[in-house]
Amino acid sequence: NEWRESTRAADSLTRVAFASGVTRATRFTAAMSDGAMALPAKENALFKQVVRCYETKTYKKGLKTADAILKKFPNHGETLSMKGLILGNMEGEGKREEAHECVKLGLKNDVGSHVCWHVYGLLHRIDRNYKEAIKCYRQALKIDEGNTQILRDLSYMQMQTREMDEFIATRNEILKLRPGNRVNWMSIVVAQHYAGDHLKALETMKRYEETVAETVAAAQGEDPKTAKFELSETYMFKAKMLEDAGRVEDALASLQTNAGKIVDRAGWMAQVGTLHLRLAESKTTTKDVVSGEDVSPAAHRSKAASVFRRLVDRMPDNHEWHALLVKSLDLESDATGLKRLYAELAEKHPGAEFCARAPLDFLHGADFEDALRAYITKPLRKGVPSLFREIAGLYSDEGKTSSMGKVFTETATSLREKKAFPGSSDTETKPDATLAHALTLLAYHHDKTNDREAALGIIDEAIALDVQPPILELRLAKASFLKRSGDYSGAVAEAQVARNGDLADRYLNGACVKRLLQNGLYEEAEKTAALFARDGDQASNLYDMQCAWFENEAGWCHLRAGRRGRALKYFAAVIEHYEQMEEDQFDFHNYCMRKMTLRSYVEMLKAEDALYDKPRFREATRGLITTYVSVHDDPPADAAAAEEALLAALSKEERQKARKKQKAAKERAEKEAAERAAAAEAAAKEGKKPPAKSEKPPDPDPLGEKLLATKTPLEDALKALALLEKHASHRAETHDLAFSVYVRQNKLPLALRALKRGVAADSGDFATRRNVVFLASKTSDADPSDRLAALVVKGVSEIMESAGAGSLNAYVELMLEQARSPSDVACAAEACAAARGADDAENKKRLLAVVGAVSLDGVSAKQCASALARVRAVDAASGEALRVKCASAFPRGEAFKA
Repeated sequence: NEWRESTRAADSLTRVAFASGVTRATRFTAAMSDGAMALPAKENALFKQVVRCYETKTYKKGLKTADAILKKFPNHGETLSMKGLILGNMEGEGKREEAHECVKLGLKNDVGSHVCWHVYGLLHRIDRNYKEAIKCYRQALKIDEGNTQILRDLSYMQMQTREMDEFIATRNEILKLRPGNRVNWMSIVVAQHYAGDHLKALETMKRYEETVAETVAAAQGEDPKTAKFELSETYMFKAKMLEDAGRVEDALASLQTNAGKIVDRAGWMAQVGTLHLRLAESKTTTKDVVSGEDVSPAAHRSKAASVFRRLVDRMPDNHEWHALLVKSLDLESDATGLKRLYAELAEKHPGAEFCARAPLDFLHGADFEDALRAYITKPLRKGVPSLFREIAGLYSDEGKTSSMGKVFTETATSLREKKAFPGSSDTETKPDATLAHALTLLAYHHDKTNDREAALGIIDEAIALDVQPPILELRLAKASFLKRSGDYSGAVAEAQVARNGDLADRYLNGACVKRLLQNGLYEEAEKTAALFARDGDQASNLYDMQCAWFENEAGWCHLRAGRRGRALKYFAAVIEHYEQMEEDQFDFHNYCMRKMTLRSYVEMLKAEDALYDKPRFREATRGLITTYVSVHDDPPADAAAAEEALLAALSKEERQKARKKQKAAKERAEKEAAERAAAAEAAAKEGKKPPAKSEKPPDPDPLGEKLLATKTPLEDALKALALLEKHASHRAETHDLAFSVYVRQNKLPLALRALKRGVAADSGDFATRRNVVFLASKTSDADPSDRLAALVVKGVSEIMESAGAGSLNAYVELMLEQARSPSDVACAAEACAAARGADDAENKKRLLAVVGAVSLDGVSAKQCASALARVRAVDAASGEALRVKCASAFPRGEAFKA
């Protein structure tokens, strides 16, 4: 990522520097300031060497060369800017701040240089400060209008920030300057299509085809195979634009007319089949472009079915094509027709897993049981670990859930008693191993149906078979069951057994690390993870690999234990990963246009648009905001003051010993830093080849102490929240987090906005309903003359009235009546305490009754433990009642012990 980032910037700078005359030797006059003066020939050559050093990432040498120029011309603006850009790409504490200082000084000394402004934009881009980068590029263009490289960089930045109107305007400027370049045309076409203006995109494509398409292809002298591929992609993309514009018939005609020019045959067939299906569903009769005959809706459906049948035969495990085949045959609600179809496909493609799996979705009763027996036989013999995951989706049907329990029990019993599958007289060649896999499947079934004690008993039976070589998945399954039972210590023990069974298996190592973190054993978890890290550097290696699952688990582990600095460090790391993924788009804005991979480019843009709605990003952001809110509510003690207080409590001799120890540690750290600096200086001496990869500098804040020491925790939380509000506004959880920040900032109108958005996202969400009560209680004694407060009070009242409650008390009572799960009860308890007071006797009695009626069906031990802590904080008696109930459902749960 670092290499790509610096290479992109280097390409931009080099073109501007040499194409536009970076040192502006021809503009030297005696009236110029030192900062804007032209360099003499010798220093001009050195400046070009600085640019080359930047290109080749030999930053230390480039820095040394820039300093040589600045020694004679200390105010030369463009050299200062280049030095700043080099510093911005170097790792190390304080480098980025120094980089900005250099570039700002360069601008101050030569504010009329478009190069200085361009470099400043590149530096902002490195910082991911896209808005400021755009401002700098625009300023550079005011000085040097028509500079195509700066225009291109500006357009990439506008695409990155999805400023589509501005992007199209910028690309139109480039098109006017270079109308013969295909990339300039295609960039506008793709942008108009992506923005939803399909008709205008088609119009632009038509102008391109009529004016310059053939001339461009001939002039560019492309390789024939490359040219054929790019022409094919152009036709496919044009058909997609026609389809999205609603001109389905024209899209089909275009594909059929140019069928011989399409390279992607599977893509062509899929698109043609989809268009036939759309015409059939719209009951449209069209003209066949080849024969000229009328094609009825029924004929369109038949053609679609024929196309998708060929595609399924070509790739029988493609789920999407199976769904389209079923739809084109109009068999979605025809179980008999589906059964016949998949019997035929299974016979034709005996090795295709999906042809055997698909019937389980539409069959019922005895037919379903027969199909399930046939489906599980082969994977049980082979010991396929993912078997249960493949059929887990069937549990949404209660009838099938019962049938699966019956089939799995019969299979295990038959293998246990006869060493053969039900209905077969052939003894299995590996009866114990097959039985162990069958018992594992049955155990997963019981775990899925919340009978975890039965699941643990069955998996113990499988382990007791002592199959050789050991089936390590049995231990992982037991660890999962124990974890879901609330026994985290037992889960760790089983995961360790699995890991020790194959110390070279990274997956087993990761599973063990996860269980250790869930149990709070972070030191052991980090040591275990380091076994697979490069050079044993666990933290750096996992960060470089963007190992978000580990960082999220570690973040919650530290937060539960009160190590908020380390929690912030891990959560912030996950957010940085996703920001880097967004940054990686820069690699494709130009590449995809040049290579004409237009369909894939648009898909990539849409995928990036949904990036910040991914579960792991949302989890990390929730953790970060929760931690910052905790820091605001309970600020950490000053570290230095706390340390001095501890020393003051010691005896004189102990205090002297402690201070000597501190001094020795400081001297040792300074010595190590000096040695590293000396080694780096020696490696950078002129004439020596730079190392292929420089040693990564140590993390200046490995424990997150600087993050924890923030004086503005709520403002820091809002920075992370902004991405969620933009990309995950359809989730009630986003607005719950927003409310928690705004209400602490006393920004009550914004808190009300968060409530309204939360209600719109999910009116039944109990966290949002609790927040309504919080805000109503907070504004209950507001000054009537305060217009803002009056608006907030009115808005809260409207929310409560829309739920059918005329008052705050009625709204809370409605929450108590509707609370079913432990988390619902916890929210209702907190709402009660806010509205009626935590010490209200009648309130406690009412809450106790609600706890007694709570249902634990489908609720995890983790959810119960979280709810229990919250209810206990409101009322001890209700908390105890909930603990007893949870202990009955989760007898192994460590959090529910008396």
